[in-house]
Amino acid sequence: MTKLLTVDDRVRETDEVIRSKEAMAMRIAFIGGMLVAGIAALTMTSISAGPANSEPKDDPIAWITQYENDAAAADLAGDVSFYQKNLTDDWSDGMSNG
Repeated sequence: MTKLLTVDDRVRETDEVIRSKEAMAMRIAFIGGMLVAGIAALTMTSISAGPANSEPKDDPIAWITQYENDAAAADLAGDVSFYQKNLTDDWSDGMSNG
């Protein structure tokens, strides 16, 4: 035999379901927020750490000057390994003289 529910019982059950769904939505939003924050923290850590083989660049002017001098020496010596080491595979150059 089926139990007949009163209107108050139905309203109470509906409220419980709604509260349960709202609680689940809040948990999902919290977990999603924590996931985004964790990824952001990990990204910032890896960016600030820099590449594992990076050279100290405390003085950018000295670093650029040294790089330019090394590039000029590599050009004069015909040393392509300098560019293989220091440029990305998809790097391209454009010159104003064609």
